[in-house]
Amino acid sequence: SRDAMQRLMGKERFQNVEVSDVVRNYILRDQKIYAIKQVREETHMGLKEAKDWVEAYQLHLERQNDRI
Repeated sequence: SRDAMQRLMGKERFQNVEVSDVVRNYILRDQKIYAIKQVREETHMGLKEAKDWVEAYQLHLERQNDRI
């Protein structure tokens, strides 16, 4: 699938935003500020939009881990 191919390339799509594994790793290490900065750099989002996206993605990752 397209999502699996993107993950192999070090990218993931969430809520129509494609970000690198760098963002995911920051979130998994609970480094939200760095994650927000990286999202802003990769996507050119504003601060609030990036913060909201990171928080939503963080919840998404937590829910995925709960299923495992």
